[in-house]
Formats: sequence, C-alpha cells, structure tokens
Amino acid sequence: MTISTSENKNILEAILAGNSSQARHLKIQVERVSSSRNPTLIFGEPGAGKLPIARLIHGKLGTGGKFIPYLVSEQNEEDLEKLLRRHATKGAKTKAGLNTLYIDDVADFSLSEQKRLAAFLKGLEGRRSQPKVITATSRDLNSLVKYNAFSRELYWLLNVQNLSLPNLQHRRGDIPLIIRRFMRQEYAPVRPPEISEKAMNALVRYGWPGNLREMRNVVTRLKVLGKRRRITGNNIAAVLANPLTTETGMARGQNLSSSIYRNLEKYFKAHDQRLPPDGLYNRILKEVERPLISLTLNATRGNQLKAAQLLGLNRNTLRKKLKNLDIDAKDLKT
Repeated sequence: MTISTSENKNILEAILAGNSSQARHLKIQVERVSSSRNPTLIFGEPGAGKLPIARLIHGKLGTGGKFIPYLVSEQNEEDLEKLLRRHATKGAKTKAGLNTLYIDDVADFSLSEQKRLAAFLKGLEGRRSQPKVITATSRDLNSLVKYNAFSRELYWLLNVQNLSLPNLQHRRGDIPLIIRRFMRQEYAPVRPPEISEKAMNALVRYGWPGNLREMRNVVTRLKVLGKRRRITGNNIAAVLANPLTTETGMARGQNLSSSIYRNLEKYFKAHDQRLPPDGLYNRILKEVERPLISLTLNATRGNQLKAAQLLGLNRNTLRKKLKNLDIDAKDLKT
C-alpha cells in the first residue's frame, strides 16, 4: 500500500518513540544497517512500519540518490525486470548520487522473480558503484527456505544485514507515548482530548494485531466520534469493537478455522504446483505454537500460571515450551 510523505513521517516518529529496550535496540539497528551499502533484510509484521524504516535508512546513507520502492502487491514481474535491468546496466548512478531499491513482500516473489533478483545481486558483487537493496517481509524466510518455498541462494544474498521491527505487543510500555503522539498528529492544530486512565489501560492491554497502522486508524476513529474533552473507556470499547479495527483480515462471524485455511492455501500456492516436503503436520503445529503461547501470555500479562490454565497445560510444561521456543515472559508483562 502506498502511503503519503506525511503519513510516512508520522508512522516513523511513532516507530522510534519510547524508551523501552525494544525501541532503543531498534535505533541501534537502524544506525548499524545505515553504515554500509550492503543488502539489508527488514522483518516486521503487517503495519509495523517497514517502508518508513527503509526510507529512514536511505536518508541516513547520505548519498542523495533516489528511494525507489517496488511493491509486490501493486507491480508485476515486468516492472521488476525493467527496474533491475536499469540498475544493472547503469550502476544506479544518478546526478544526485546512488539509489536505494526497496522491495516489499519479497516472500511473495514467484520462483522466476527470485531467480531474477538473485542474478541481479550476484551481478553487483565487486562493483564500486551499486544501489543499496533493502527487502522486507512479514514471513519467516528461514522457514520458507527450509521447506523449499523460498530460494536458499537468494535468502543469503538478501540477508547480509538484517533488522527486526518489534510488534506493539512487545512494546507495551511505549504504547501511551505512541498513542499520544498519534493523537497530537491527528488533532493538529487543536489540542487533542485527554485520555482517561481506564481508556489508556484498555489501549495498553489490547493486542494490536495490525500494529502501528491499526493504532493510527483507531485514533482516526476516535476523532470521528466527535468533539469531546476526554476519551473514556466506553469510547475505546466502541472503536475496538469495530471489526475493521483489528485488521486481521477476519470479519465478524468468520471463524478462526477459515482464516487459517486461507493462510495454508497461500502456503501451498507458494510452492508453484509442487508439494511441500513431508512432515507438514508437525511443522504447521510448531509454527502455530509460538504465536499461540505468546498471545496467551500477553492476555494474562505475563502470568505463567494463568497462561498455563488458559492453555490447558501443566505449568512446568509451559516453562519448557517457553525455553524451547525462546519466549521471554518478562517482555510480555505490561
């Protein structure tokens, strides 16, 4: 989805806001990957702000070149071919400096697109003048490689440097600051209404599956409710009860099974008419286990005893799973 310059700036400010360990680490990562022109892979769930962060990295390079986004959902294979050919032959040298190529949703590339991009990156090796290539994904490319759904060669060509955008559910301490920043942006030039303690607690507890994009939309809906001096818990309940605010792609009345079915259908299609490797059943269960446990701990505010009861697991079994899945329950407390 294309976003305006002002929206890009607003989301970027929200991404970098806060003093949590996740926010500080993100700033360090940005500085690190901006120090060279090596390919950079950005991982972040939908709505986490991958495009604004890519623009920030480009700006910090200081080359004065163009930032050229290639959005898989809006462009086609022919557009990709033209883009890569132009930069392969001209060395991406412009009057202003060196360009940055940003490719979103790289996990959705067809096998032929993956081969083209891999060939392009190999052709850049050893060249003094080359574009900065930034790719982004919301999917686990390492797992896709393991299951032969993504090119192993391309994965290593892209993953010279990497950066992970934290989810809002892992930055609960930053949520009040981010909410207030979005409120100031949305209500400008007038002063935004106050947010009651109950309302803010509801916002902090919410899971934010759509991350920053969803949060920005929720703030917009609060403004649509009309002029008011104070945002109450009831106001928050009204906007969070709207099925469109979750941005999970699952409308009200649609069960979880159908949502999972659609995602598994995409997984099979990603193999281009080939069958996935054997052992699919156990692999899928393992992929579901981590987010299930993380979300349950979020819902119980890091209380492992309550989480174990909710999951129907022995507490010691939950502890073993947390260790095996490398989930830190402390990070999930509010």
